[in-house]
Amino acid sequence: MESNVFPFYKIVISITGCGLSLFSSPLAELQLAEGQEKMLKFLSKVRIEFNALDPRTAACMEFLAQCNSRKAKESNPGCQVELQRRADDHPPQITVTYVNGIEEIIDAASTPAQHIRQRILERGQLLETEQMFREAGESWPVLIPEEEIHQTFPGTKPRKAQEKSQ
Repeated sequence: MESNVFPFYKIVISITGCGLSLFSSPLAELQLAEGQEKMLKFLSKVRIEFNALDPRTAACMEFLAQCNSRKAKESNPGCQVELQRRADDHPPQITVTYVNGIEEIIDAASTPAQHIRQRILERGQLLETEQMFREAGESWPVLIPEEEIHQTFPGTKPRKAQEKSQ
């Protein structure tokens, strides 16, 4: 069975032909809280696959609308967003490729779009931290020796905590 992959700018035409028009929705713009418009900043490619007649496509449609928002596109204009319309009963899925090349396949039938976006932002923060350490010449990941983990912090007062427990 041949699958059609449409460039991002043709998505509106193909989906609207099926009677689904969530794009350019004010709802998608409102759902982007501060800082979350940078979602695409950490991605090099997004591939969304679903059957338009499948009732489990809500997360795919919402995530696609969020990727299509002006703020998300401005955060990384080079991010490729592809849509693959399926004709089989394969569950909807979203495949994201991070800027470091790691690819993650997400089951969109059981994962809400907000959780997908949050997962991308959390991994993006990790990527930024890793890059910051590497630019500073530090090794990554940071390994903390066992003896340092159990040291008391100078700002804490362990005696008061012990007194309260007695």
